[in-house]
Amino acid sequence: ASVEERARVRLVSIQLETLLVMALDAETGQRGFLLTEDENYLQPYLLAVAKLKPQVELLVAAEHGQHSVQIQAETLRPLVEKKVAELTTSVHLAKNKDSSAAKALVQTHEGKLLMDEIRSQIESKKQQIAQYRANYDQQYIRQLTQMRWAMIVGNILTLGLLAWAFSYLHQEVKKRTEAESAIKSLNQELHDQVAELDSVNKELEAFSYSVSHDLRAPLRHINGFVDLLQNNGTEKLGEKSSRYLGIIADSARQMGRLIDDLLVFSRMSRTELKRNMIGLDDVVRQAISDLQSEIKDRPIVWKKHPLPTVLADRSLMYQVYFNLIANAVKYSRNRHPAEIEIGWRQGEENEVVCFVRDNGVGFDMQYAKKLFGVFQRLHRAEDFEGTGIGLANVRRIITRHGGKTWGEGKLDGGATFYFSLPMVPEQKTQSVPSHDHAPLKNLKESHAPA
Repeated sequence: ASVEERARVRLVSIQLETLLVMALDAETGQRGFLLTEDENYLQPYLLAVAKLKPQVELLVAAEHGQHSVQIQAETLRPLVEKKVAELTTSVHLAKNKDSSAAKALVQTHEGKLLMDEIRSQIESKKQQIAQYRANYDQQYIRQLTQMRWAMIVGNILTLGLLAWAFSYLHQEVKKRTEAESAIKSLNQELHDQVAELDSVNKELEAFSYSVSHDLRAPLRHINGFVDLLQNNGTEKLGEKSSRYLGIIADSARQMGRLIDDLLVFSRMSRTELKRNMIGLDDVVRQAISDLQSEIKDRPIVWKKHPLPTVLADRSLMYQVYFNLIANAVKYSRNRHPAEIEIGWRQGEENEVVCFVRDNGVGFDMQYAKKLFGVFQRLHRAEDFEGTGIGLANVRRIITRHGGKTWGEGKLDGGATFYFSLPMVPEQKTQSVPSHDHAPLKNLKESHAPA
């Protein structure tokens, strides 16, 4: 029950008490007047009689205003009306000096019986209200007990949750501490490795200096004495000795080229990258122009597709294309005509794949892993000159740009060399297919380099 409902029930109880007090006041005033004929007793009597019937109506209205206890207050209405009539009749007789008739009416005990019935019903109804209030109190106590237990359980759960949260946070802090310790350890290892790598680089620089200076001096001596012998002593040397001198001179020159290429390769990893937006078309055009001495009078069909703009070091990308195009020119020298294709296609997400393809002697794919190694050659030096450094330089340059290199070929069926570079976000250039026999768009063909 709500607080308002309890207040209404309490109002019914108060109205019952008030009704009983009024009935007693009326009866007391009546008896006092009848015994003493003193009209001073009539004042409380008159006040009580005037209010009894309205009080019954207030009680009925109060009962109708609540729904928790039904005491049937209407049953008191006829009793109160009879009691008022009995009181009024006896007082009227006494006021008219007919005391004997008034006393005779009182001695019939009708008034007493009515008062006893009124008192009995009021007490019964009060007990109903008391029982309701007792039940309400018990229910309230039960609810209060349940609330207390709920609070206790809630507090226990809260404490458990706090304990779990503390344990979880403790574990997380422990994990974080361990992770930070591991990171510090890894950073220290990385620092040690960087220091070791720096030491190795310094050793490589010292080696490069030694190669550049110490090894060149013996080569210069060999070349010098070979020249002296060839220029001044050929009449004293036989044909066989002259041939030996030629072999020595060629080997010394080859040794010099190896030293030069090795120095270039060692410097490649230390050269600072100067990234700019560059057009690969201009780079290819310059590389082909610088190879004019090797391709003049050669029947070469050039298939050059428009190339993209990339973010890269221009001088290093020139080295890439110079090496790849020079290899294509060299290994297709026995083809009439030679065909060299230069293009690109979109690779995986956010990358472009450029390629240089030729119809030269090709290679066996089982040896493809050796292509980009230092001093690795798949053809005899007697057939094709070179030091085996060019493709190693290509791989090192592309790796520094964040790309990859690979090759595909077939013996006597040509070769294609690929490299990938990160794609410029706003790049819109249309790529072309890179597979054999693909339809070519925007194709430029000529028998001389552009």
